[in-house]
Parts: sequence; C-alpha cells; structure tokens
Amino acid sequence: MRGLDVRRLYWRRRRVHGGTHARRRRPGARAGDASELTLQQNYPNPFNPTTTIAFSLPEKTRVALAIYDVNGRLVTTLVDAELGAGFKEYRWDGTDSHRRPVGSGVYFCRLDTGTRTLSRRWFS
Repeated sequence: MRGLDVRRLYWRRRRVHGGTHARRRRPGARAGDASELTLQQNYPNPFNPTTTIAFSLPEKTRVALAIYDVNGRLVTTLVDAELGAGFKEYRWDGTDSHRRPVGSGVYFCRLDTGTRTLSRRWFS
C-alpha cells in the first residue's frame, strides 16, 4: 500500500480552499471515526508559511487549540469554542494574535479540553 503524499495534498488543499480553514475531515475519514482524543503531527513539518493541525474529539466538548513559542509564550489561539465529536483540521498561517509573522524556530501546539491536554512540537 502506498503512503499518502502530504505535500501534494497540502498544496492541492491550499489551492482549492483559498487560504481559509481546511475542511473538517480527511478524505475517506468518517465523522464517527474519532473514538479517542488525538492530536496529530502537523503537516507539512517543517512548514513555511502555513501548516495544518489535525485532531479528533470523541464527544462534544469545549476545546482550546493554541500555539506557543519555545519560551512558553502564547503566540496565538486558533480555536476556543465548543466543538462536536469527530475529526477536525485547522490551518495556522505562521502569524501571532496580531497577525504579525513569527520567526523561524520551534513551536508547540497545545490542545486543551478541560479534562485532558495534548501537545506537539514543530519547526518552522
């Protein structure tokens, strides 16, 4: 079985969706596939200028999805809302909460549901 070429999928998605949030599910994924809380590695990684963050929720819950720099400072919050169960994807365009571009380096993505917290490290 061949692997998924995420670079090709990324550029196709960027062209089709015109820079807005990516669609909520991966092609072929069903909304009911999320049986546990997961935070997947962003793609592409390293990224320039945008990256996609994917996660799944087993039930409807309040979610905070935030980006932090290597010093632990909040860069931006991508999501702070109640979301339904299922697979979700959001794009980060490499800017802070004031829409200023951030520099290259190490960043952390943190997914907080109130009862559990997951995080991933990435490079830009």
